[in-house]
Amino acid sequence: MQDYVRYYSIAVNEYNRGHYNESLAAADKVLEIANANSDSNHELGYRSSSLEVKAHAYDALGRRRDAISCLEEAIGIDERRTDADEGQVATSCVSLAIILLQLNESEKAVAYCERARLSSLRGTQLTAKLLNMAAVVYGSSAVNNYEKAKTLLIRAKKISETNKEDPPHQLLISIRWLGYMIVNGEDDSDKALEMYESCWRLIEKHGQDYLDQEELYHLVSFASATLGDLLVDDEFTDERVDRHLKWLTRGIRPVAALLDRNAADAAMACSYLAAIYLAFETSLAIDKTATIERARTLLKLVTEGHMDLQVCASAEWLLGYLHTRTPNWPDANDLSAMRGYKHLRSALKILDASGQNKSALYGVGRGLVGEVHLAKGDLARAAADFKVAVSILEGTAHPNNQAVDRYRKLYAKATQGREEE
Repeated sequence: MQDYVRYYSIAVNEYNRGHYNESLAAADKVLEIANANSDSNHELGYRSSSLEVKAHAYDALGRRRDAISCLEEAIGIDERRTDADEGQVATSCVSLAIILLQLNESEKAVAYCERARLSSLRGTQLTAKLLNMAAVVYGSSAVNNYEKAKTLLIRAKKISETNKEDPPHQLLISIRWLGYMIVNGEDDSDKALEMYESCWRLIEKHGQDYLDQEELYHLVSFASATLGDLLVDDEFTDERVDRHLKWLTRGIRPVAALLDRNAADAAMACSYLAAIYLAFETSLAIDKTATIERARTLLKLVTEGHMDLQVCASAEWLLGYLHTRTPNWPDANDLSAMRGYKHLRSALKILDASGQNKSALYGVGRGLVGEVHLAKGDLARAAADFKVAVSILEGTAHPNNQAVDRYRKLYAKATQGREEE
């Protein structure tokens, strides 16, 4: 019995540390020790639990077919155990349903959700979690059963509220997915936004640092997408634009944390860039979460994700801009400064070719490139850059007088030098 406990604990701990192959090895040790033909509830229980750990490790390694085999065996064991917890079979069934959904086997996924018999479970936080997971299956585009998904989510929400979950992980998930189901099932964007707002009030009450950053990102993404639909379908007003910007800005910190953990994807990178640039267009200031290291990660994500060329240009612009905030800018002999210059020029070329050359982004970029030309003594190119920068920055929706005055003075300096020659 001690060997069961020891190896099972190792399997769980290694999985939690992200050491999936080590977790698999420890789980296999449990399975070697436990007699497969035994009717002992203890041995069957350890076999079942170890198979579940193996399944999660296989899933994390992308070996989903192996994960399915483990969960199917675990379900079979738990269904014949006399002391199995009521949630044990349900947990394996719903976990398996999620994996099957990822493999586009939606009918099998629904069948396992039904086999979980969720309606018979007591109102615990595990039940709330399983209801939320099953709702994802029913509410997916492949299954398209929004009413069933809503029913499960409402029950999960009530369980979390009754149990006073703190921090409210499952409650946030329930509300977030309810908003999504309301948008897709009822086409009621305003009602969905009310749900998202209530979600965010919970986040502000408990604090972002205690909550899952990826879940926060998805909440912001859902809300921003809903607002995006409003901007397209309804009257385009300053109030709606402000609400859109507000939701995008809420996502900056969560996505920054994911970037630092190398856990962000290309879609998250696009969301982060949109938030950064919407704020920049109004104030010409970059959010404090933006660093050179994060900008490098962003550029890698959008490039490898084959995102739109303009998105890639925006990521490259950000990396270039952040290099210009280093002490030796615009020294042509400084490696960091020249990296910034190279990134900015590359971004401006793409923005110019795509007709995106009237934004504050482009105007500031031209001004910064002009600063390097001026430092190199290339007065004609510098003057042309500063002239474009002033023209664009004067004509933006939120003109920045300080930036305009700076580039006017630099233009005068560049043209004066030419006259003296």
